[in-house]
Amino acid sequence: MADELNVPSNISEQQEEVKTSPVIEKKEDKPLAPEMTFFRAMEFLATGSKIHKLEWDNPGFYGVLSNGQVMLHKPDGNMYQWIINEGDMIGTDWIVIK
Repeated sequence: MADELNVPSNISEQQEEVKTSPVIEKKEDKPLAPEMTFFRAMEFLATGSKIHKLEWDNPGFYGVLSNGQVMLHKPDGNMYQWIINEGDMIGTDWIVIK
């Protein structure tokens, strides 16, 4: 019956047929903008600047200081209280936007 289904009779035959995908070498990542820590970005925020994390795909996301609170502007046009997390604090991909 194995012959009818064209099934290899042993494992070594199966292993010879297995092909591997080519390995693509990873190029060194280059930052899109000068690195800035979260804490440095907070200094800019305190002076009235808007800040954005490059990890956020949409430029409609940015942080602002409003009425003494750190707020997050979202693409829907609304402002939300920003709940800062560890990823925000350890990130070094912060930029100041106009």
